[in-house]
Amino acid sequence: MTAININSNKAHAALEKCRVLKEYSLFIDAVRAHEKEEGGTAFILELEEQTVRAIAEE
Repeated sequence: MTAININSNKAHAALEKCRVLKEYSLFIDAVRAHEKEEGGTAFILELEEQTVRAIAEE
């Protein structure tokens, strides 16, 4: 089994071949950036709440 680093700054070829994987990588970058800012915990809690709500609506 081969593991790959999908962090957007690593520019792995898989990120260019798979749009969903690239979008996920960018999403994680955004979450990490907000987490470092003041109020990052509130952002994470809001994100979790919105995610649960979005899943429940499907």
